[in-house]
Amino acid sequence: MNVRTRQYAMPWLMSGMLACVSPLAAVELSPSGEGDALIFPIWATTNGHLSVLNVVDSQSREITYPVPSQAVKLLVRDAHGQVQFSANIYLRNAEDTWAASIVSLSNGRSRLASSDDNCVLVGGPGAVAPWAGSVDLDADHGFIELIVMATVESAIGSCTGLATRWNTGTWSQDPAAGLHESNREAVLRGTLNLVNVPKGTSYTIPATALREFSDIPQHTRPGAVRPDLASTYDSGTPNNRTRSRVCDSRGCVTSSWAQPRHAVAAALLVEELNGEYTRSLSLAGKSDLVFSYPMRHHFLDGSDQSLEKPRMSLVTFDRTGMLIGGESCSTCVCPPAVPLGACFTFLPWNLSFQESVVAVSFLPASDSSAVLPSEVLGIDRMHLPPSQLPPDEGTFVSAQSGTLVSNEGHVHTGSPVIGVVLQQFLNGNLIGADGVPQRANYGVAVPMTARTHVAP
Repeated sequence: MNVRTRQYAMPWLMSGMLACVSPLAAVELSPSGEGDALIFPIWATTNGHLSVLNVVDSQSREITYPVPSQAVKLLVRDAHGQVQFSANIYLRNAEDTWAASIVSLSNGRSRLASSDDNCVLVGGPGAVAPWAGSVDLDADHGFIELIVMATVESAIGSCTGLATRWNTGTWSQDPAAGLHESNREAVLRGTLNLVNVPKGTSYTIPATALREFSDIPQHTRPGAVRPDLASTYDSGTPNNRTRSRVCDSRGCVTSSWAQPRHAVAAALLVEELNGEYTRSLSLAGKSDLVFSYPMRHHFLDGSDQSLEKPRMSLVTFDRTGMLIGGESCSTCVCPPAVPLGACFTFLPWNLSFQESVVAVSFLPASDSSAVLPSEVLGIDRMHLPPSQLPPDEGTFVSAQSGTLVSNEGHVHTGSPVIGVVLQQFLNGNLIGADGVPQRANYGVAVPMTARTHVAP
């Protein structure tokens, strides 16, 4: 067994290329969690869970008249990336909140429902109407996108009036009528809670936010499935080359791309995900490692195999840093300028995914070909051979394969992925000070730490 040590080197470009000072838009991850596009990496109604979604209009509180409204596209997708529900949400004020829940139905189906506090429109051409407040989904887990389409300059009036605009009014002829010319002031934030009432657990998962997603309005009718994550737009980029910006503590790299989907993929690209897990028997600990690939369905045309069929490798370490799962190079130290994935050989969990949302749990499969429910969420998980089980507690490293090369020749390594660890502890009941038994179960959701790698 080898002791793991690691070195990281990120070859950066000339200092003039690193500074994030360009006045032009470039889609990037938002460190604040606020942006004009939100991705909720997982929703689920499996294994006794329900999902509670909260989205907040975070635009400036400065009072202007009329108060601008944000037109937001909601796309609820299944685990394959297929749209299960599309709607337009019109948030009227700063700190206006839209909330919804997704609960389980029979036969692997779910129901999405919300209150009538906000204006939500659904329907096709000529048949747009306020949403009745609930819809049944042919899925029990997936991911969600919310994208600010536009800022409405005029007072939007009633929800019925907005529907009329789409059916016979100005928006039926010109969806951009009465919209602010720029989307740069539009900001959202949000969280999703996975709640299991019988077990007494709740997992709060923050949305992954993209900022500078689009600097022009992209207002489409309710029911349309665009804009989506492949619709980022930068009107100031020559020759329709949409830009991305990848930043960390060492600086930023800005790259341009011939297609918008590549710009968003680059912004979400991760070479490595790190985190902690537990399968402690004394605490009835269980862990799901959830990996969400929200861009995968945009590359099913075969244009990029590494994005269509993302692959990852996974190794685990005990609390002392001893390598338990997988094998490493002989020195266990990556030479300078060598990506981690090229230095370590990650075995044996080299996984090929057919879905966009996948879970890994640390239990063996009874059959080497079986795909079993994950421990916490109960969604399909990749099996682990019995001989390769990790220790009861420790850390893991997941290397993500794939490469994107920008118009400038910048090499972005990894996959567009969002990772979160769900840890569940079922301690049963504890006796309180008054002698009454109290449920003592709890759950924790921890976003994985992401590392990026860009080379000239």
